[in-house]
Amino acid sequence: MAQSHTSWREQFPVTASYAYLDHASVGPLSCPALETMTASLGSQARRGSLDHPQLHETAEDARGRFAKLTGASPRQIAYVPSTSAGISMIASGLDLRDGDEVVAPAIEFPSAVLPWVVLRDKGVVLRRIPCPDGQVSIDTLLDACNRRTRVISTSWVQFSSGFRLDLRALGEACRKRDIFLVVDGMQGVGALDIDVGSLPVDALVTQSYKWLLGPQGVGWLYMSERLSAATGLTAAGVRTREPRESYFDHVLQPRDCVARFESGILDFHAIGGATASQCLLMEVGIPAVEDAVVELGDRLRVGLSRMGCSVFGGAKTSGLRSQIVAFKHPRRPAQECVDALLARGVVTSVRENHVRVSPHFYNTPQEIDLLLSVLN
Repeated sequence: MAQSHTSWREQFPVTASYAYLDHASVGPLSCPALETMTASLGSQARRGSLDHPQLHETAEDARGRFAKLTGASPRQIAYVPSTSAGISMIASGLDLRDGDEVVAPAIEFPSAVLPWVVLRDKGVVLRRIPCPDGQVSIDTLLDACNRRTRVISTSWVQFSSGFRLDLRALGEACRKRDIFLVVDGMQGVGALDIDVGSLPVDALVTQSYKWLLGPQGVGWLYMSERLSAATGLTAAGVRTREPRESYFDHVLQPRDCVARFESGILDFHAIGGATASQCLLMEVGIPAVEDAVVELGDRLRVGLSRMGCSVFGGAKTSGLRSQIVAFKHPRRPAQECVDALLARGVVTSVRENHVRVSPHFYNTPQEIDLLLSVLN
């Protein structure tokens, strides 16, 4: 890391009050993000429309930064307001027909499942696959597929267990079967290194406000060329089409990139804040971020094991460990544990009757040890 650990912590005001270990819920804003958004809002208050053209340029620059962070081409990236909206856009845009099937793990966050549930009225079949102990088996997912399976919808990292999926292995199998792989990247992008352009993944959707440490309301959709070509427009607006000379010109000539799936005005102020936090993360280096968060997660797992806690889901394989740790205490209910931790200034959460802990790169081993001491 280019700066000292202490210096990075100073960029996050939350550290003055808490040992914040709940990034899988909401990531705290960085100082640069807050300052950028405040300045952008202030500019609109003082100057109205005068700075509006610059906001569009900023959004295009931010698209390129997100593409670089994830290993994509800017032409493959569209802004979306949420992961739910991005996956819903794909679900409604694909030509799925009566009898076509979608496969998803049963432990998915609703964003990766409900967009496909809507298609039941069209006769599309959704298969939810059991995942014992919070782990997603690629073999079990593939065994559930048949000649009518069109999509596998899954998370890269599971929100409730921290299980991290091998996207390359699953994607290669999907390509052989001509199945689209749609991935919710919400719990991975920003904490774990990814080069989506080199992976056999057809869609990766994420949002700014968790591991990317930005504001709510700014998300991104990556689409492969084959999925983009197969997905029709289900909404349109001024951003969908190539620029025209007159607003009276209502010809719909869609842009020849994934940005054609954008329709109306973007949340430019939030995009500025999201970009500021991304720049901070890129200065640290995503590989360094991943090393830090996985090391903290391993420290926690070892300590919990010594206390007799049962850890949920997380992969034992070195290359597939994640930064999310969920566990049950041998004597205390999850909510009681979370309340006791908060009383000592340690922020965690309860998910599916487990305590969920999710540190980021600026957290310290001492904060992990504090959590363990409170629960011991």
